Amino acid sequence: MIGLRIKQLREKHGLTQKDLADFLGVTPKAISFYELGQRELSNNMLLVLSNKFGVSTDYLLGKEQSQDTADLKEILMNTEVMFDGQEYPLTDTQRNIIGNVIKTVLDENKKS
Repeated sequence: MIGLRIKQLREKHGLTQKDLADFLGVTPKAISFYELGQRELSNNMLLVLSNKFGVSTDYLLGKEQSQDTADLKEILMNTEVMFDGQEYPLTDTQRNIIGNVIKTVLDENKKS
């Protein structure tokens, strides 16, 4: 699953295997191995890819179905958010609003 997701995200962002390899400091062959599931990613590499593509590590690992599922802590710490393949800058006020909305929704879920 992770190999397919890496390939899909790489292609969605218009990157070649060489482009991604250069970014990660590995060989294009290593990217091919990752995409084919012939080599496992280190935890650090998983985090780097997650940040590069603006998706959660759970999405890369196949635990989430949506690329747009964002971790609350990640949103509240970052100055920009990736949605639908584009980066959007966030002000402190916007991050606070997003955090409050998510917390409200989660609190409502706990009540039901």
